[in-house]
Amino acid sequence: MGKWEWGFVLPGEEPSVDLEAVQSDDSEVLEGGEAERPEPFKHQECHNIGLPLNLEWDGKTQPITDGFGLCSPTRWPPESRGGLLPKQALEFATAMHQVLRNFVADVVPDVRHTAMELALGKCTDLDVVPSGQPFLLHAVSATARLLQDPDWKAVSCQEDSYVSGVAISYDCPAPHLPQMYEYKYKSRKLDESDAEWHRENYSSANETSDQLEKKFAEEEALGRMEATFCLTGDVTVRNDTPVVWYNKVGTFGISSSAFLWSRLFGIIGRCTARFLLTLWFYHLVFVDDVHANFAGREKFHHLLMWLACFEMFGTPFAYKKFRGGLTSAFVGYELSYPDQRVGISESRGQWLLKWIAEARSSKFVVSVRKFAEFLGRLGFVARLLDWLKAHLAPLYSWRAAVNDSSVARMPDTVILTLEYLDLTFRDMTFKVAAARSVKRAGVAFRTDAKCADGYVVLGGWDCAGTTQESRWFSLRLTPSEAPYLFDSEGHSQWASASAELLATLAALHIFGHLEAGPTRRLMKVEVLAQTDNKSNEGLTRKGSTTRWPLLMVNMQLTHVLMKAGLRLNLGWRPRDENQEADDLTNEIFDRFSEELRVPVQYSELPLSFLHTLYEARLAQLSTREVDSIRDTVGGRPRFRGKRKREKSPW
Repeated sequence: MGKWEWGFVLPGEEPSVDLEAVQSDDSEVLEGGEAERPEPFKHQECHNIGLPLNLEWDGKTQPITDGFGLCSPTRWPPESRGGLLPKQALEFATAMHQVLRNFVADVVPDVRHTAMELALGKCTDLDVVPSGQPFLLHAVSATARLLQDPDWKAVSCQEDSYVSGVAISYDCPAPHLPQMYEYKYKSRKLDESDAEWHRENYSSANETSDQLEKKFAEEEALGRMEATFCLTGDVTVRNDTPVVWYNKVGTFGISSSAFLWSRLFGIIGRCTARFLLTLWFYHLVFVDDVHANFAGREKFHHLLMWLACFEMFGTPFAYKKFRGGLTSAFVGYELSYPDQRVGISESRGQWLLKWIAEARSSKFVVSVRKFAEFLGRLGFVARLLDWLKAHLAPLYSWRAAVNDSSVARMPDTVILTLEYLDLTFRDMTFKVAAARSVKRAGVAFRTDAKCADGYVVLGGWDCAGTTQESRWFSLRLTPSEAPYLFDSEGHSQWASASAELLATLAALHIFGHLEAGPTRRLMKVEVLAQTDNKSNEGLTRKGSTTRWPLLMVNMQLTHVLMKAGLRLNLGWRPRDENQEADDLTNEIFDRFSEELRVPVQYSELPLSFLHTLYEARLAQLSTREVDSIRDTVGGRPRFRGKRKREKSPW
């Protein structure tokens, strides 16, 4: 039996196969420029049945990304994985599956107990970890080749491979790998400044050079440093040490390290998924953080098979950092499988509330640098709490307009947004339902609002049938009930968009779409409502506004939708096609049955949030008036015009 030069033959491998025979001349090398038209991803070449899974989030549907490459088997449902594998690859995967199953059965007497220890971080690391390069690269390469992984040559069978040393893409661009990565159409352009190969910004290094050299020597003894022989001409180096240190662990300053790492670990993850065949499991990776979930009677056995497979390739896990169970944290987010919810942990949420409380105690005069840190974390949270994203626009605008080193008072719109976030976070958990949205077919209801001198009328009807068969409401508001819709003279025509959105909120409540329940909390429902004010259609699509009082009404609407797990999609309808709702606002009820009218008072609507924001707004205006009087009494002139370089009012 012929053997490979590294001394072993993998199960299922044909003894007559020669390395030169399987290595073609067109092996991809890290050279050349980008193609004018990138090669597309071909799912047929991934040896799975059908198309990858699609995930829905924030109203958008996209193919799943697990971090192991576009051809990763775990992008497909378990029953579709490997269904089109060639015979030799399938036999090899089946043989290795049995090897892993037998290994776990022989070595681990109690798989449940061991899995629980892993979840609690009580398992110890392996005693033997190879120095320098822990991954068994030749084994990874041969395994990937037998499984017909599309990127198997990158490990050891091409120029600039992981065995011989990869190119960091300084003088040659990284190749596009269509079966692993989507084509990158956008990239941030670097500035045109002159190259500075030597910087003196680490002045503290001169004072601690002895300690640094001692630290380097300790890491070199552990195999983390390697003295590399090199030849360089006509370069003066301040350090007198004649040795150039090459760090094999740290990758600071090497922008291609993320690409090189994900390419290698992607191969290992895809091979692991192939060995588990069609078992029910999924795994994700983000840089060096891995998350996997398993289900079924033998889930603990399958988990240890998965772990053993990664260890077989030399993956150096930090076992004390393992955490798991029914809930688990992954890249800063918290996943809860029992109730299918995802979000941030309670401690991270309390940090946000504490920051807002401290800003309030300082009368919202804050350090811009600290505000930028707070805003960055809010942006991180908004990737999952998607209802939050649109309301951050005023915060980002103010952040871009002020200097990092300044201390300033926040604009009123930013303060109101923070008050909104504070009230919302205190009225909910920091998690949202992860289940796919359930879309309702057809139009749920139609609304309209009439703004006149001294009153506003909200009207709407449930589109369950004809007007004689549908529920409806008509609600007249006065300045005493909704003062934010009227000016000092009692006019309300200027607030038509706010009144329209308020009518939509009223219809959601009156027709029962906001009723909370255990099922509704776990899903998002898309309700299509039609209104004859086209501006609100754009508002619900964009999600935010800075117009007053539309800002306040939109925040209240977002709050109740979030609590009910609903997603609202407002569609515009011309007035002449929305005559029924228009009649309700004109208090003409001939088209409707009086028995189906829903009696409602304005005080019954869920508007406590709106009223709190309105009181905060009045407090801000009151503070401005006090400051104005104080300046007048003190004799300080008040400039009525617009100062140079003064920002427009929020």
